[in-house]
Amino acid sequence: MKNIIFIIIKELFGFIFRVFRLIHLIKILNKNESFYYVFNYHSFSKYNNFKIDRGSVLETDFQNNFEKQIKFYKKYFQFSYPNEFFKNPNYCHSALITFDDGYKDNHDLALPVLQKNDAKAIFFIVTSITGTNDMLMHDKIRWLVSIGELESKYLNIPDKINTGINVYSDKVINHVNKIFDKIKNKKRLILNEHEIKTINKKGFKIGVHTHNHKPLLFLNKKEQKNEIHTCMKALQNIKIFPETIAYPNGLFNEDTLSICKDLNIKYGFTTNRGLNRRNCNLLKIKRLGLNVSDSINIVTLKIVLAYFFNKNE
Repeated sequence: MKNIIFIIIKELFGFIFRVFRLIHLIKILNKNESFYYVFNYHSFSKYNNFKIDRGSVLETDFQNNFEKQIKFYKKYFQFSYPNEFFKNPNYCHSALITFDDGYKDNHDLALPVLQKNDAKAIFFIVTSITGTNDMLMHDKIRWLVSIGELESKYLNIPDKINTGINVYSDKVINHVNKIFDKIKNKKRLILNEHEIKTINKKGFKIGVHTHNHKPLLFLNKKEQKNEIHTCMKALQNIKIFPETIAYPNGLFNEDTLSICKDLNIKYGFTTNRGLNRRNCNLLKIKRLGLNVSDSINIVTLKIVLAYFFNKNE
C-alpha cells in the first residue's frame, strides 16, 4: 500500500512539473550554461520494470512507452555522444541514452526506436556471458525465486550490492549457480556477437561493463585491470574499440580511475544521479536511472529533481 501511495505522489508532482514546463524553464534560466543529461536503462523485462505487479524476468514489454520517452527527450534536448558534448560548444542542453548489461532486448526493442528517432546511445557489454544462456547473478536470483526454485530471502541480495555491501559470497554464488545449472532449455537474455556488431554498424557505440560484472570496488587493482582489459579485448576481437566504461553497480574507486586512464578509456559512467557540466570529471559522469515503464510524468520528475538537487555535486 505504501508503494502505491508513493507512486501516486510521484506521478502527481511529475504531472505538475510537466504542466508548468519546468524543463523548458530550466533551459531558459541556464541559457549560458551547458548540461549533459545521461539517461540510464537496463532491460525491458516485466519483472525489472514494475515495482508492484511484477511479471516474469523472461518476458519483455514497454517498447511503445520507451518510444514516448525518447520523443520526449528529443523535444527538449540535442542527442550527443560524450566527445561531441564535451568538445563542441554548439551542444548545450544535450542528452545521451545508455544501456547497461547488454540485454538481448536492447537490440530487439530499443534499437528500432533509437534509429527511428535519431537518438544516440551507448550499450555497455558484459563479455563473459555474451551469446550464452547464462544470466547475471541478479537476474538468476530473481528468476529462480519467481519459479519457486530459490528462497525469497535471496531477493534482498542484489539490492544490497548497489549500496556498496559485498554480499555475493562464494557460498551464495555457488548455491545459486548449482540450482540454475540444473534447469534446462533456458531462454537467452544477453546479446550475442552478431547483435552487438549490428548495433555498432547502425552507428551506436559499444562500451565496457567488465568481463564478469564484478563490482570493481571489491577487487584489488590487478583484479580490476583484468576485468576491464579482458572485456576490452573481447570487444576488440570483433572489431569494436571502446573508449567508454560503465562501472558495474556504480561501484569503483581511485584504482579504477587510474586503470581506465592507463587503458585509454576516456569516459566513465557512474550511477550517481545528477546532471553534468562541461567541466565535470570525465571518468565520473552522472546518470539518471530510468525504467522503460516510467510514465512521462515520472521522467519529468526525475529530470527536474536532478537539476535542483544534484547539479552542483
